[in-house]
Amino acid sequence: MVSRRVGNAVARNHVKRRVRDWFRRHRTMLSDAEDYVVIARPGAAALDGPAIAAELSELVAQ
Repeated sequence: MVSRRVGNAVARNHVKRRVRDWFRRHRTMLSDAEDYVVIARPGAAALDGPAIAAELSELVAQ
């Protein structure tokens, strides 16, 4: 679920699709013993696919 503060329905769905796609592509580098919660902030709608992927990769690497 993405907050309405992120944008209209199109923008929210775009962010959700990008995040789900990143998790699908990087399933092998993620631990099955951990849960991941992604909270999309209002600026997330302005990011393109590679920027979202870079943010998620950086966070998971920490």
